[in-house]
Amino acid sequence: MLRQALVVGINNYPGLQNLKTPAGDAELIASLLQKHGGFQVVKRLPVKDNQGLLSVDENPSPQQLVTATTLQEAIAELFNPQGNDVPDTALLYFAGHGLRNDKGIIESFLATSNANPRKDVWGVSLNWLQRILKSSPVKEQIIWLDCCYGGELLNGQFLNFDEANPGERGKGRDRCFIAACGDASVAYGNAEHGILTSLLLKGLDPQRYEVNQWINNYSLTDFIIQQLENDEKLRTFPQRPSYNNSGGEIKLIQGAKQSKVVIFNQLQNNICPYKGLAAFEFNDEDPKYFYGRTALTDELLEKLRRGNFIAVMGASGCGKSSVVKAGLLYQLKLGQRLSGSNEWKILPVIRPGDNPLYSLAEAFTGKDSKKMLIQLLEKELRDNGADRLQDLIAEEIEKYSRVVLVVDQFEEVFTLCQDIKARQQFFDCLLGAVESSNNKLCLVITIRADFVGECAVYPKLAKQIQQDLVTVTPMTTEELTEAIKEPASQVGLGVEETLVIQMIADVQKSPGSLPLLQFTLMELWEKRNINTTENTESNSQLLTLHAYQKMGGVMGALNRHAQQIYNYTNYKSASPSQKRQPQEQELIRRIFLKLLRTGEGVKDTRQPQPKTKLMAIAGEDSQAQAVLSQLIEELIKWRLLVTSEVEISFGESSQYIQIIDLIHEALMSEWEEFAQWREKYRQILRLRDRVDDAFKVWNAHGRKDEDLMMGGLLIKVNIEWLNLEGDLEPLVKDFYKQSNDYKEKTFTKKEIGDKAYPSIAPLYDIYKLNLAVEYAKAVVIVRCNNGMGTGFMIAQNLLMTCNHIIASLDDAEQSTFTFNYQLDITGERCTTHTVQMLPEGKFYTNHELNYTVVTLKDLPNFGKPLILNSQPLKVNEELAIIQHPHAELKKISMLCNVVYTDNNVIQYTRSTSPGSSGSPVFNVNFEVVAIHHSGGMLLEPGTEKRYLRSEGTSMIAVLKDLKINAPDIYACLHSIYS
Repeated sequence: MLRQALVVGINNYPGLQNLKTPAGDAELIASLLQKHGGFQVVKRLPVKDNQGLLSVDENPSPQQLVTATTLQEAIAELFNPQGNDVPDTALLYFAGHGLRNDKGIIESFLATSNANPRKDVWGVSLNWLQRILKSSPVKEQIIWLDCCYGGELLNGQFLNFDEANPGERGKGRDRCFIAACGDASVAYGNAEHGILTSLLLKGLDPQRYEVNQWINNYSLTDFIIQQLENDEKLRTFPQRPSYNNSGGEIKLIQGAKQSKVVIFNQLQNNICPYKGLAAFEFNDEDPKYFYGRTALTDELLEKLRRGNFIAVMGASGCGKSSVVKAGLLYQLKLGQRLSGSNEWKILPVIRPGDNPLYSLAEAFTGKDSKKMLIQLLEKELRDNGADRLQDLIAEEIEKYSRVVLVVDQFEEVFTLCQDIKARQQFFDCLLGAVESSNNKLCLVITIRADFVGECAVYPKLAKQIQQDLVTVTPMTTEELTEAIKEPASQVGLGVEETLVIQMIADVQKSPGSLPLLQFTLMELWEKRNINTTENTESNSQLLTLHAYQKMGGVMGALNRHAQQIYNYTNYKSASPSQKRQPQEQELIRRIFLKLLRTGEGVKDTRQPQPKTKLMAIAGEDSQAQAVLSQLIEELIKWRLLVTSEVEISFGESSQYIQIIDLIHEALMSEWEEFAQWREKYRQILRLRDRVDDAFKVWNAHGRKDEDLMMGGLLIKVNIEWLNLEGDLEPLVKDFYKQSNDYKEKTFTKKEIGDKAYPSIAPLYDIYKLNLAVEYAKAVVIVRCNNGMGTGFMIAQNLLMTCNHIIASLDDAEQSTFTFNYQLDITGERCTTHTVQMLPEGKFYTNHELNYTVVTLKDLPNFGKPLILNSQPLKVNEELAIIQHPHAELKKISMLCNVVYTDNNVIQYTRSTSPGSSGSPVFNVNFEVVAIHHSGGMLLEPGTEKRYLRSEGTSMIAVLKDLKINAPDIYACLHSIYS
């Protein structure tokens, strides 16, 4: 291994003040490197040759002074040598003056002897040095600068994180940078050495380590950190060294301390170095076994050094959470890679959950705080947003230089939080604080790649993510090898080379399978062989290819493990035979489906639940409850479920409740039985989730009658009640009962008086008619330059109509919109209310799809905006239209039928009158599926025949267009995929 160094110490400066210590400091460093560092070549500048014994010249002749040209050539020869003699390790040490030119473009320099700012001669530019290091083929690069302004080297692209891109794999660099001070700071010295060199000499003292040990770049920076913290003079000194380590360890100096050799068995039988399906956490233990993500961790550290926001994006199972917690946060805590990060405040990692502002409040109060305190802070954040968060950060900054907040699994704001207003408040709060905290708040989010599109609806969030996105790419072969072998070596465990090769080949075929890799390694650890050789007295444990193949490899291990638990009570036996009772298997199925949230247009996700909700699966049967409780504990013990605790307050008292969750999303796809359940029960699960969401809204808004289940949702629940009942907790069942009671009471009073109907069918028809009457309140007459048409409200102040009615902003400004064109409950005409467009309000139109969205002002109370639905229609599906024929009273047309449909246009059998363009077209649940824009004799698709029918633009096309081209309008919609 070729190791070379360039050591520079300049005392003499004809154009500046001479120095006393740099040359002597440089020679001490050079001697250490040669004697204890294994550096074969150590070049000195300026050099003194005393009968073949080279040293740094303290008083060189004018001809030997170091010029900018001399130093540049020496640095270039070290880091970019000609030919094939590229060193494996290259070290540059510089002691002398540092200069800073702040006229025009700010630039810092290593001052050479000929430097004279008055003559515009400065020395070697640190910007030039950056470019040399970036292009250097040397794998291990070490730069120590004991001069003023040396920290400037870190401003710019010192760390080339383009190396993390797939096309640059295998070209990574290990770097150690240490400067005497920051980019705009002055360096000092004492009578003997420069401040930084004195720390380097102590930290590199070979007597600090045993003969067979090495001082590396991380142990060196750790020593400097400890010295700065423990030495009172250094702690208050105005100079603070700046440093940055990236990549792997670089050996610097070999230990020389002689001591009695102690033989001990490294094998630690009781420690499994793998995490299974669980993520690596931010604690003192997990990071010891976290390997393979050094380059990505360095990229995240560099992002935080330069800015204060990172969005870590990747597929499920790519290791986002682990690299942030066991990589980024742990390295920030150590402070070895990023100068000063050990003085930052790292808040507890949070997940948004169904109430993201509550989770944010927990980060500052602590999860162990009384719920009353958390709720109080939640309310303050809700009322004052970013200002209150900024106050909290300011309180922390009194003790810490920066505050780090990690929001893990950020996609929960879309999957678990159904309150659109609360979601927006959470975004505003976080992003406002990031923008206004003067770089004091560092916000890191992890988000699944398939949810980034959901963020596009929120322009400010989308822009921030786009600017500061780090994509977690698949691990390279070298990184996977490290992740498999290094944790094992930490506990004295061996891994067959053939096993490593096979596992990597299997994992690289399936992106996102890192949790499965860890799970398989954990299983192999449990099945490890003990091999005893005749030539050694100690035992070594080995992970073998044979055991791996026997368990079915990476893809088969998890499925086999979960299926055995599902099928057998003695599942840990080598040959399980005691089959589970069908009752137990049914309970296991319902447990896992209860912990699942089905996706609409996105992947399914985990849905943590209190244990009390899971226990409701067994109903009132005490025997079934006992079986269910035992099953939950078994599933936790054998790593299919995970548990945590949260505190719930009840007035003056409080208690902790148990939260149960799937240990990882990989279970949903890799356990074949679970995957089959998901598909078989998808529709009923989706309905269950909609009922739960409706209950949460009703409960959160004060349990008002108008927030009870209504419309098509209630109809579907009535139809599927027998299938749903077992999966709903008592409070949700009561919510359903109250919804039914309210429907019966309301419709009986308004429509059918005291008459009792013998069957439900007539009541159902009346119920649908009542829905139509209710939704008709959101339908409006539009009068414009082109005549008149119909429009309908899609949000509290947004109206949708046809493009051929309102084609431009000018048309919108000259149009009027009339509400309440209908009869009241007594049969009298309602008092109409005419409004106009809101000046400077939202406006968007699309000629091709024939629709326009306009913001209205001074609106009357028209009820609720209409719900837009993007689900595909079926031929012969029943439709309804609410129209304004000839600008007369509203007409409700029921029982239309689809005769043709695709994702853009639908046709249906219903004759309409002039003035109906822009009318909403409803499905059976009175969700808008199209906007009506023409009727008459239309061509039958695929034939030359013409039939009397109507036509409309599908909401599938409209919503897709809004999401892409008008995300601010899309974000305001009353309900998407409702």
